[in-house]
Amino acid sequence: MDNSGRARSEAWSNYWKSGALHSCVGSYAGNYGGAIAEFWNAVFGRLHKGDNVLDIATGNGALPKLLLDGFPAKFGRVDAVDYSTVAPVWYDPERMGKIAFHPNVAMERLPFEDRRFDAVISQYGLEYGRRQESLEECLRVAKESAIFAFILHHADGVLVRVAEQEVAHIDRLLASDGLVSAAIGIVPWLEATRKDPSVGSDAEALKCRALYNASMSQLAEAIGASDVPDLLLESRECVHKLVASAGTIEVETVLEKLRAYREALVGARLRSAEMVSSALDTQQAHAIEAYFKRARPALHTRLEPISHGAEGTIGWGFVAAVGLE
Repeated sequence: MDNSGRARSEAWSNYWKSGALHSCVGSYAGNYGGAIAEFWNAVFGRLHKGDNVLDIATGNGALPKLLLDGFPAKFGRVDAVDYSTVAPVWYDPERMGKIAFHPNVAMERLPFEDRRFDAVISQYGLEYGRRQESLEECLRVAKESAIFAFILHHADGVLVRVAEQEVAHIDRLLASDGLVSAAIGIVPWLEATRKDPSVGSDAEALKCRALYNASMSQLAEAIGASDVPDLLLESRECVHKLVASAGTIEVETVLEKLRAYREALVGARLRSAEMVSSALDTQQAHAIEAYFKRARPALHTRLEPISHGAEGTIGWGFVAAVGLE
């Protein structure tokens, strides 16, 4: 694994350690609902008792959980793979032995024999891989009559538009004159001033204070100008609380927490940027459909945008199956 791959795996592993069930936690409480649940209910309804299912890029197992909760008798086993180290808090291997998680597995090199699975599924995952290799692997491990069902990020969808704005927000927060750097700069001076008030008039202390105040002012302007300011609001609250705590807890503890928050933002930026770069436009989505039509001409395919209420388009829904209407 190269450095970029390692950073990617680490960023997602850290995210899944938070316990989030899926990657759109701001849009859905708990597991997915609405149009996404409807899509998967229709797909899972096509399964037969004893079917073996492969979930690619499972995250913390949103799809295995949907399948287990709604269709417990519809499958024999689910193998769920992910490139990162996943941490499904809901998963009890002793009680849920029909589900097996396989962390640190690349979708381009699946550790399964040919023609093993009756269904291959993925939700906001397949598009992150090297497309040709990933699709070849999907076909290799699937039976000739297997069902393929994917929800994929839509290049013009709301989730991708939000991710684009959040990349810009994080760049603002992490800039050399941004809030995080300004906070790290001012905290030692706050501690020094608490011990000796005369230090507060030091030229460098005044410069750091001015930078912090300016960054807070610029952040307020950005919040007012954004239609998705949640990340900025969260950052302002979190950073300001840490700065304000400098007089009550050890300065090194405050700085450690600020640096950890900075690293968390770096990881969040990587995930959002990867979503944007991996999202499929119309031509790319239809290319996947065409690939399955060529590779498995006996299958019928359906590709269409998925919309979630007033939010609008949230992804592409693709299904390839025998007898699909």
